[in-house]
Amino acid sequence: MKTPAVLNIRKSQYWNKLKSTTIFNCYKYAGFVRDGSGIADNISVAADKDDDDVPISVLARALKEGLPIENEKLEQYSSVDDDIATCKESTNENILQNVIVNSQDSDDNDVDDGTEENCPTPSVSEALKAAEVLTLFVHSNFDDETMKSIKSRLHDAVRTSYYRNKNQKQ
Repeated sequence: MKTPAVLNIRKSQYWNKLKSTTIFNCYKYAGFVRDGSGIADNISVAADKDDDDVPISVLARALKEGLPIENEKLEQYSSVDDDIATCKESTNENILQNVIVNSQDSDDNDVDDGTEENCPTPSVSEALKAAEVLTLFVHSNFDDETMKSIKSRLHDAVRTSYYRNKNQKQ
């Protein structure tokens, strides 16, 4: 976990070494600075100062005095991705539609499409254990006597099969 701290320290060192002339030249190369604006002179003076801890201070001052960028270029630059759909506003209808589509997709995945999975047939002892678990579940969750009767008949059938299978092996 020491690597991110080292990288942050190095980034910090490089940002502190960055000169305002470099930033100015980037803006000038991109065409955002008018020639003869007089800002280049201020930047070269500020870059020569050793006590200038904030190299971007000249650009901040230029911003306060009036940004040396043509309005057309600024608008073109700032609106370059206006036509790109990055996200859309969620409405209740959109959310509801997404939930319906997602639930239909999950229902479609649950539907048996006729293909059988290769599940091994459980042994009689596994079926008996499952019937015992089912008995516990039905007794703790249902008060309906019909349900308890059905469970009891199922458990009896599995138990009979278990003992029949056990007697055949002996």
